[in-house]
Amino acid sequence: MKNIILFLIIFIFISTYSFGFDNEFSFNNKIEISSYYNSNILKLSEENIDEFKNNEKPDKYHIKSVDDIVTSFRCELALKHYIVAGHTQVDKIIFKYNKCWKNDLKDVKFVGAEVIQYFSKYFDISAKYFYFPYIYINHYYSLLDNEDMYRKFSYSKNVYRSGMNLKFVDLIHFGYQFEYSQNYYNKYFGEYDSDDFKHSFSVTFFPYENIRMKFRYSYKQSLAEAEKVFGDITGLYEIRDASYESNIYYGSITIPIRSFDFAKDLRLFTSLEFENRFFQSQFSQNVDPYHSGRKDKIFRFEGSLIYPFFYIFNLKGFYNYETRNVSAPAGSDVEDEKEYSLKKVGCSLSVKF
Repeated sequence: MKNIILFLIIFIFISTYSFGFDNEFSFNNKIEISSYYNSNILKLSEENIDEFKNNEKPDKYHIKSVDDIVTSFRCELALKHYIVAGHTQVDKIIFKYNKCWKNDLKDVKFVGAEVIQYFSKYFDISAKYFYFPYIYINHYYSLLDNEDMYRKFSYSKNVYRSGMNLKFVDLIHFGYQFEYSQNYYNKYFGEYDSDDFKHSFSVTFFPYENIRMKFRYSYKQSLAEAEKVFGDITGLYEIRDASYESNIYYGSITIPIRSFDFAKDLRLFTSLEFENRFFQSQFSQNVDPYHSGRKDKIFRFEGSLIYPFFYIFNLKGFYNYETRNVSAPAGSDVEDEKEYSLKKVGCSLSVKF
């Protein structure tokens, strides 16, 4: 994947300098630094939190605390030009790093590239690629391990996205995005390797000046490799197939708030997202208790207040809430293990140059 990223970077710069003498170009870079409190860094259930606090399973929990402070740095290097028939194109290189102050095993970073091609002010297409080299979830027992011990549950991830936006009139915009993800888990959890496919359809309204309302529906399918991994293994009394399908409903609104104390209007943003996830395991609950017939309901809320100043800066305060409710034929053993809730509260500062 590093070779792919290197190729994209080289391609963008070669394209730029090849046409730069005959085409106007400009930079549109952005840096954002944020810091926030996360109340549940591993998305643990109440049962798991009690186990950690009571030190009941010290080999399972390799964290120093349930909550943490996270500092995030995101950098976008963007080049705007008119290479394709005089139409605007924006090429980006993106990097982000999340640093946890107490639990560094939850540090996350990714690198990516994006190309946006505008054919008019009413139509544009885009393509993106992101690479996550390491994502840590927790420690669990492995069905593929001969030793009776907790193993690190971690993976790497490739994300490919393409999309288009269409504006019929200035008051309403339509969008479509396709996403394909590849998840590669470590050798102890190969059954969770998956190919994910996601289709998203959105409509955005601008009913009044500076007011934006967005609605989106997404359908996601995750195809895990449980049958491939366990196909040649006999004698196992438990199998895990984490394949699932989900329907995701999203809505957001952005409104200005006039204030005589500030030079510019504040912007209030709120969003709600509800995901209905249905696991597709074909095994009985005795064989696959964690996935057979399981249904997850995931709710997410985001609220933020944004203040733009000096034309290039944005100061934002935000609050996020997420919860997951689980229903499974295997009963409370699974539900108590997989349900969780978390809050994030923090602020960020971004600058464009």
